[in-house]
Amino acid sequence: MISLQNKKMKKTYDLTELPWVLEGYTPFVWMFERRYGGMGGNSPCIEIPAIPAKVPGSVQESLKNAGYLPDWTYGVDHRQCEWVENRHWIFRCTIPDHFLEPDTKIRLNCLGLDYCGWIYLNGLPAGIFKGTHIPHVFDLTKDMLAKGNVLEIIFDLPPRWLGQFGFTSQMTDWKTRFNYTWDWSPRLVQVGIWDRISLEVVQDGEITNLSCFADFDPDSQKGVLLLQGEVEDIVKGSIDLELKGDDLPRMTRNLTFEQFKTGIHWENLPVKAWWPNLAGSQPLYTLTCRLLDVNGNEIDHEKRRIGLKHIAWEPCIDPPEAADPWI
Repeated sequence: MISLQNKKMKKTYDLTELPWVLEGYTPFVWMFERRYGGMGGNSPCIEIPAIPAKVPGSVQESLKNAGYLPDWTYGVDHRQCEWVENRHWIFRCTIPDHFLEPDTKIRLNCLGLDYCGWIYLNGLPAGIFKGTHIPHVFDLTKDMLAKGNVLEIIFDLPPRWLGQFGFTSQMTDWKTRFNYTWDWSPRLVQVGIWDRISLEVVQDGEITNLSCFADFDPDSQKGVLLLQGEVEDIVKGSIDLELKGDDLPRMTRNLTFEQFKTGIHWENLPVKAWWPNLAGSQPLYTLTCRLLDVNGNEIDHEKRRIGLKHIAWEPCIDPPEAADPWI
């Protein structure tokens, strides 16, 4: 039985645990087919029919597992894989009906899509994405059906060339360049989903725009946290902060929504400093930020894994006047 408290919380469902399939098309043929019908007998509408896909995972990995690609680590077999980047690829799954609840906001949160393309829900465009190293969030609320929802992540052609050699100043695409040959590595331009995908179902309220900056005072040997965030869709309640670590007794602090939005300095934290590799230990702490309603029930929470360190830029020895600090 789900308690009333849990029923009001924001729920996050890991979509990587669902069964996914992958299809491959000549560029834009899938779009032509959906708008105008099949291509007829002269050209097939699909090049690679649905095969099982691992998510997170690359198109190349799924094709190799299904027997469409050789092992690119053997000899020069990587040359037989270069056609993959010249196709459009569709990852597809069905969202379980029990994930959805009435009168909720529903978002798709993608932490890693490589590199660009479109999001479709039930055959309708729901968003576009571009950038390998940034998260992408899409509001699916208006196009979500009561049941039988089909989610598609469609990948466009990646940038043609981002290799080691070329006009670096003209390369503005956020995609890994070593995939395009780099110090004797083969050209194997990755396409696919490289990080977690989740569905967020929000009912009563949530924490948004949470930022957490950690510092360590070398004089007092104490830690400092600079925290700021916002709360949406709830008028009354509070924010509960909790900091925990193996060598730290549980520390808490309660904030009003206004204090949370303005930002606070949580000072004099009895933590240990985080040091670079070989310079010392690297203790980590867990910060939990909870949104509570007026009755103290948890509605939402965000967690951060943090190390507290102090970084300063120092001047060089005997620098010229107005020189920038480089140490």
